[in-house]
Amino acid sequence: MIISLSLFAASSLAGNISGGCLNPAIGFAHNFVRLLVTGDVAECKHLWIYILGPSLGGILGAFLYKNYFRAFFIQKDKPSSQSI
Repeated sequence: MIISLSLFAASSLAGNISGGCLNPAIGFAHNFVRLLVTGDVAECKHLWIYILGPSLGGILGAFLYKNYFRAFFIQKDKPSSQSI
């Protein structure tokens, strides 16, 4: 219930700005179909959000993993207590 209310609040707050869609693929498709149906280019004024946001998030995540967090995920070889 709390997650549903949080998602509803987030989409209600962002609704007037970007169409209120939290999934970038659906938001992109929604704005693009509105462009095709109405023929009005002004319908795509927020289309860049759905392209640039996930792209920058992926680039930032890869950068942070490569430069800062990779050391936390590398397992060190433990010396074996058994001798052969």
